This record gives sequence, structure tokens and C-alpha cells, in this order.
Amino acid sequence: MRKNFFLILAIICICLFSFSLLETEKAIGSNEKTEEKVFDNDFIASNEQPQNQPKEKIIEEDQYREIVYSNVKKVVIPKYKVNQNITPVGLDEYGHIKTVENAHEIVWYAIKGVNVHNIILAAHKDYRGEIGAFYDSDRWEKGEELIIEYENGNREVFELKRKYSFRPEETPENVMKVDEGEYRVTVMTCYGKFIKGKGYEKRIYNVFTKKE
Repeated sequence: MRKNFFLILAIICICLFSFSLLETEKAIGSNEKTEEKVFDNDFIASNEQPQNQPKEKIIEEDQYREIVYSNVKKVVIPKYKVNQNITPVGLDEYGHIKTVENAHEIVWYAIKGVNVHNIILAAHKDYRGEIGAFYDSDRWEKGEELIIEYENGNREVFELKRKYSFRPEETPENVMKVDEGEYRVTVMTCYGKFIKGKGYEKRIYNVFTKKE
């Protein structure tokens, strides 16, 4: 009788464990499907480059950017209470956009000598226990406005059109190209699971295009 009792108990434990694994797999699958719905990773990166556009219009837009574009001074995202000046940065020794040791600072990749099509802004998700400037950027909604103010006094309004999430080594080149594609602002920060000794496993890219 005692042996039968332990046998039944063992069977129950195995069943409960199997059920737990099944639920975990369902949860993981659900999260993956949710991420697929939130992000536009299936949007072909080459589509960042406008196709079949008349040459005259491209020249006209390039001339416009040469007039409007100057050093980025400030970024404002009204709904998410972002309103602050920008720190210009270059690349680090590994060819990555430099980061700053400050949770609240926003940096701009201040590239020179090219006609800029893609204004890249970056900030921490969090840093040394403090919430970063773009902490909740994975929850930003399409259609929200972003305003860029320039040192020459000009101001432009953009709206969120696409959201990407990639591991750094898997990010399509065109997402970070500054001199190709439509005129846009790319806001990037860390995302996903935090891996001790390495940092966050992914990056999130919110792409804002010029508001009509």
C-alpha cells in the first residue's frame, strides 16, 4: 500500500511538471507573437530607400535638407514628456555610436560631410539604477509626434511610423544608414532581457518620418 501511495504521488508530480512546461512554452510563444505584432521587422530594410521617385524631386528634397538641416539642438516628444537638449557624439573605437555615462542624456550622431537622410538619436533604457530617457520607448505608439529643433532656429515635426527590434549584430545596415533612404529620425535604445556582464540582448529602433 505504501509503495502504491508513493507511485501515485510520483505520477501526480510528473503530470504537474509537464503541465507547467506546457504553460511556459505557451507563454513564450505568446510573447513572441506579441513582439511580432508590435514590431515591423518584416518590413524589408531596403524599403527605407524610396523607389521609383523622380530624380527632380530627390534633388529638390536634398536642397531643402541642406537649407533646413544644421546641428540638432533639442528633441521634444510631447506625449512621453521628453523635452531636452541634445549632446552631439561621434563613433567609439569599435565603430559604434558613443554612449554617455548618464541615464538622462540623449545623444545625436553628429556626422558631417554628407547630406543627412537619417537623424539618429540614442539614450539609455536605464543606467546604474536610474531610469533612462528612452526607458519606455518599446511602448511608444505609432502616430505620436517628435519635434526636432535645430541650432539655426528651424523646427521640424515627425511622426512615429515604424518600430524595429533586433540584436545588435542582426540589425540591417539600412536601419542605421545616415545618408540613404527617406528623411527620418531613428530613436534607439536597449531592449529585451538583461544579460549580466553583457547588457541588454536587443536594441529597439523607433523610426519617425516627416509629418505632412
